[in-house]
Amino acid sequence: MGAGDDFILQVRAGPDESRLSLINVNDEENPLLIQSDRFTGYLCIRMVNFEGTTPENCTNEEPIRNPKSSYFKGRNRRYSIMAQGRFAKDYNGDDLIFAIELDSPLRLPPGFGVAVKIAQWLDPALRCDLQAEQPWMNSPLVCAMNALAICAPDDPLLLDQALPPTASKNGKKSGSPVKSSNLSSPTVSDVAAVAGPWAFHSSMIPEQTSLLFPKSSENEVVVESRENQKKGKSSIPPLTTYEKRKRYFSDVKLRQSVEIKKDYVYCTDFYDAYFDFNTISINLPGFALNARKYFDGQPLRFSAKSKDGEVFFLWFLIAVIVSAACAAQAYTQTPDSNYGNYHAAASHFMETAAFEPEQTAAAHGADDDLFVFFSSADLDRDHHLDGHELRNAFIAGFDEKVRTTLQIVDIEEMVDHALKEDDHDNDGKISWIEYLVSQKYKKK
Repeated sequence: MGAGDDFILQVRAGPDESRLSLINVNDEENPLLIQSDRFTGYLCIRMVNFEGTTPENCTNEEPIRNPKSSYFKGRNRRYSIMAQGRFAKDYNGDDLIFAIELDSPLRLPPGFGVAVKIAQWLDPALRCDLQAEQPWMNSPLVCAMNALAICAPDDPLLLDQALPPTASKNGKKSGSPVKSSNLSSPTVSDVAAVAGPWAFHSSMIPEQTSLLFPKSSENEVVVESRENQKKGKSSIPPLTTYEKRKRYFSDVKLRQSVEIKKDYVYCTDFYDAYFDFNTISINLPGFALNARKYFDGQPLRFSAKSKDGEVFFLWFLIAVIVSAACAAQAYTQTPDSNYGNYHAAASHFMETAAFEPEQTAAAHGADDDLFVFFSSADLDRDHHLDGHELRNAFIAGFDEKVRTTLQIVDIEEMVDHALKEDDHDNDGKISWIEYLVSQKYKKK
């Protein structure tokens, strides 16, 4: 059930908690303007199939469901938080973090430890305490951002991609189309004078991080590269991808050795392929979880701030406004799937095991991957999945690298959860009918 049926998304942002504006999500050409004594720049938030609220002062009355650009096309992303701006003072690379926080305790579901382990495998510098009174997770800014480009305000990266002045019907220029989504915000010219023109309305942020590294008087980089650790030599590490950057900066000493300078413009993009705000669900490799009955309608706080929590630069609040009916249903609703990514698992079975279905998937009222998943996992062909078969099926759904990070107790939690939710006749197995019911398939 998506946003708009029984809950509404609201996205607010600003320089700190006291100055939040309702965001016009997916309005790429009109980013929110941010100006404070700590950070000046632009903020653009995108979501796939957005159905939430919009500001009163924007030109579109209905939500912009998807961005005008091809940002999401062909990419496994659910949302994006993109910023371009300058800090008011210098920091080292370990001073700043990107955090996600909640106000109240979470009711963590069985198997949630798997999700945390996968997240920490994706970002080794990630730290979290989801069992705290106010659950949190954070990572150094230089590790957390999926894309990071650093340049001067007059760099061609910004100037060549800036929006040209729009033309009115009579052919006369009407000025920049970029407007603030908050009437009390600074003007476009105020922000552009500091952070350059807004450049990423229709393009991706490239990986461009060489300006992180301090230079000597001879203009030579003095930070030694991990990839080129020849004795006596120093060079800029070839951090040409997000993967290389996050692995490099997982070392706290290397983070502390680089500089975030007030003279440069920092362009960042934090995107996520796993959390879907429209369905309030988490979809990790091999593991899917409907989080609504554990989420309790709490707003998620995203922030870019100093590590000590004293200084905030950007603050985002994504709130889920839930109806009373939905709140009551959330405690009884069965998750959409206790079996993870059955498409991935089905593909794995087809590639690695002999599969000889007795009947077609259509005859069973299911799609091909669903039928392949169940039939291939049913090793003894008794039309039921027992604990051993479920364990094998779950493992098959994970990425090979992720499997190495898991322990048997993690998989057992998932098996126990599936049996508790879907074994309606309590025989210790999941029948084909019970499995179909759990997937919300209905006979026509």
